[in-house]
Amino acid sequence: MRRPSILAMIVLLFAVPLAFSQDSGGNADSGSGAEGSGGVTSFFNQDASSTGGSPAITWSGDLNFKTRATINYGDPTGSPVLTYPSLSVAIDYKNEASQVHAELIYDRTRPADTFEGLINEAYLELFYPAFRIQAGYLKVVWGTGDQIHVVDVLNPTDYTDFINPSYLDRKMAEKMLMLTLYAGTNGSVEFAYLPVFTPDRIPLEGQWVPQDVRKVEAAITTPSTLSGLVDAYLQEARTLDHAQFAARYSTSVSGVDLGATYYYGFLREPVVAGATTPSPALTFNRVHMAGIDGATVAGGFNLRWEAAYFLTGDTAGDDPLVYNNRVKYLGGFDRDLPLSNLNINVQDIGTWVLATDGLASGDVDFDPDGDYLQNTLVARISDNYAHGQIKPEIAVTYGIEKQDFMVRPKVEFSLKDEATLTLVTSIFSGDKDTQFGQFESNDFIEAQFSYAF
Repeated sequence: MRRPSILAMIVLLFAVPLAFSQDSGGNADSGSGAEGSGGVTSFFNQDASSTGGSPAITWSGDLNFKTRATINYGDPTGSPVLTYPSLSVAIDYKNEASQVHAELIYDRTRPADTFEGLINEAYLELFYPAFRIQAGYLKVVWGTGDQIHVVDVLNPTDYTDFINPSYLDRKMAEKMLMLTLYAGTNGSVEFAYLPVFTPDRIPLEGQWVPQDVRKVEAAITTPSTLSGLVDAYLQEARTLDHAQFAARYSTSVSGVDLGATYYYGFLREPVVAGATTPSPALTFNRVHMAGIDGATVAGGFNLRWEAAYFLTGDTAGDDPLVYNNRVKYLGGFDRDLPLSNLNINVQDIGTWVLATDGLASGDVDFDPDGDYLQNTLVARISDNYAHGQIKPEIAVTYGIEKQDFMVRPKVEFSLKDEATLTLVTSIFSGDKDTQFGQFESNDFIEAQFSYAF
């Protein structure tokens, strides 16, 4: 019952400034000297003479409407259909020394029990000759991978509807303070401080609940629930001992982009301690992460790579409630093909769990198949026709060791103005205990109408 009121809050929050911003822009563009317009213009444009009358506040947004049908192969007419809208509105204020960005999003697939749940991003940015400062709800992407990363560790991920959104849309804004120092012509040093830790958002009900979550829920033998454990952890995590720190250096040398990252924080994979006791608890392991990444162009190929070492408190691999040390890596390329406007993109992302000799059932790292080196191949081929008005694409994600996969054909049509229509299908296959095989009954087709304004 809260959703209608929350949607109303969005309208109230943005309606007044948007109206003023539009009026200001209209007066500036037309050069109108009508009585009363000067007050609005001077409020939003503190120095109209130096900016040519352009308003300091700009706004934009996206309206989307999706219709998704889960495929019932035995009875297609009985396939369940979901329809849901989403609306995002962003406001930017910018001058030579500072910037404020705020974006709210309403989406039925995202929890919106509080106003904070509507914030997609909201931050202040201050510019200085040698550095800049950002503070607020930020989304920061570190690394050179294309839509997948191993050194991008600052923001949690929303898995509520993990198939459709883009990489950045799946990311949840995190409260942080960023300091960026300019180092030379092409380099920068970034420092991040996150006062609290926010875990990934994992669905606890519905068709996208992971099998690992179901196993944990089944293991809890007390009146406690996994949802209750998550709520309890979120309350306890708002203390200084859950702060995180990170630093990154990036530069470009002779056509090669290079980066080095250090992070002191938490692994995103949760641990449930004492599941069979009267007082189970959800925890997250502390971790040090050191990583490198790079990208370059060679022989017409855009090459990219990332690698990171995750050091936990279980170097010996004998603590069942602490994840073992591990190495994660990524390598790939993309290249334009000499046929139509084809582009092919191939990447492999892998995880190698270390010190596995002593692992047994009950350990958080235990794999019954003994696959402690796992690779996922992500391949995509895309094209465009009619001057970019039609964009077909097919993507395949394949778990090499587990032999499970997802196939995702998609085509996007540019309609009129900023309107687009996207048709997409997702097909899953594999054993029931694999990443994609667990969703084999969730194959779907979807149509999405979008309008950017």
